[in-house]
Amino acid sequence: MTPAGLSATRARRADQEKPGKFICGICGGDFTRRSNLDAHTRSHLGVRPYSCTECNGKFGTRSVLNRHKRALHPDRA
Repeated sequence: MTPAGLSATRARRADQEKPGKFICGICGGDFTRRSNLDAHTRSHLGVRPYSCTECNGKFGTRSVLNRHKRALHPDRA
């Protein structure tokens, strides 16, 4: 049976691997790196510290900001 709030894939992963040492206090997700937990926590809280200098769009992670720049502002990225 799938644990509440977890996808079937994540549930399979939880059965196959030992959990990470950094646990989300909101949803119980586990992470092997503190930085990944921090980015994940920002997604729960709606914190978006990375801004696009071209259009002022806000993003939760630097990688999503960079993907945005490549897709929407390719001549300036």
